[in-house]
Amino acid sequence: MSTMIKTLCAGMIAAFASLSNAQAADAGTVSPGYIGADIGAVTYSGNTSALSRVYGGLSIGSGTAFGLQQVHALELMLFTTKLKEDGYGADADYRIPGLKTRANGAAVSWTTALKLNDDWSLTSRLGATYTHTKNSYDTGGAYLAYSWSRDTAGVIAGVGAAYKLSPNVSATLDINYMPIKLDSYRKSDPATVSAGLKYHF
Repeated sequence: MSTMIKTLCAGMIAAFASLSNAQAADAGTVSPGYIGADIGAVTYSGNTSALSRVYGGLSIGSGTAFGLQQVHALELMLFTTKLKEDGYGADADYRIPGLKTRANGAAVSWTTALKLNDDWSLTSRLGATYTHTKNSYDTGGAYLAYSWSRDTAGVIAGVGAAYKLSPNVSATLDINYMPIKLDSYRKSDPATVSAGLKYHF
């Protein structure tokens, strides 16, 4: 994990701590925070790879929208994916076996949860991402392996749904706009779909 991601995580932990006593007076039954994990898919150039995420959020207030209770939270997310392109021929006498990319990143988002009933909620997310990617390939034979890395900033925006399995555990499904910059010329497809579990404490 890069120094910038570690610094971002430390800053978010400090922010969560400072906000822990700033819950809205009308929060009542609102959970003060949550943690979660999910796995989804990210695609580029016709290749699909797993995208794993862990996240935690702290509620910072609640209100109403469309006559329904809506909870607002500040969330920190960490994500990782390992991508591999199909090999291609670069010349008549050798073949590149494929470009490998490892992407690790963090996101800070403002999230909402609109409570439809006792079991179902609609969620949304809007924030900024930071991603560190490392690319490499090895042609084999007389050709040397080569690797390079880059750091990029981006955005994340998404919607989803949560279904309460127990008083503290919910199953989640999310669709996010989350393009990952792979190198100077390529990005993953922006849409990602993921499913997982969220624990409210």
